[in-house]
Amino acid sequence: MVALKSGEAGRLRIGCGPSGASFLPEVVIAFQRQRPNVHVTLISDSMDANLAGLLKGDLDLFCTAVEFPRQATLHCERLIEIKNIVIASHGHPLAGRAAVDPKDFLDYQWVAFANDDMARSRMSAYMAASDLDPPRIVFETNNLVTMFSVLAGSNYLACVPPLVLDDARAHGLTALRVRGSFWSVGLGIAHVRSAHLPSALAAFIAILRMHVLALQADARLRFAS
Repeated sequence: MVALKSGEAGRLRIGCGPSGASFLPEVVIAFQRQRPNVHVTLISDSMDANLAGLLKGDLDLFCTAVEFPRQATLHCERLIEIKNIVIASHGHPLAGRAAVDPKDFLDYQWVAFANDDMARSRMSAYMAASDLDPPRIVFETNNLVTMFSVLAGSNYLACVPPLVLDDARAHGLTALRVRGSFWSVGLGIAHVRSAHLPSALAAFIAILRMHVLALQADARLRFAS
């Protein structure tokens, strides 16, 4: 009981989107070095599913793009701004171009994260700014490996956070040099408001903040600047 109250034991349930699975394992490892007796569950799902889990008490923390409507019972904190990138196979006709124009996307179909309405809206707005039709999404998945495999074997395109670029390159993919700003998003955290956060949760958030600050100098985030 003493260990539970002090946060040295117990359980943390963390929700994230598909891209969060690319950097959160490092945070979990660092956290469990400090608190080896805290069991951590990391759940990758859609924003709507994770938000519902947080509101129902099934999750302790949600690491996400903090672009959803504000909830009075939740505390949201924006940690970093990232500019999404477009990826494709190394052999894609658009790969290697000095600059890809929005109209060039009309000739290709897209892979997207499932149930990601925010991304669909932002991608459509990018195309609409050039008086173009929305991207033609023909395949959806929330599994990054599946997404990368489909992209590697086709001429499909996908829009992803730069945080996953290293993993994408390992699967034979490359980032396209898109003319103009595709779209940016604030990456952060959300949790139920509380005057005093549980010790284990507060410790995890502190480690996550330090990790995300380190990412600001990472080449994956500087790529599209």
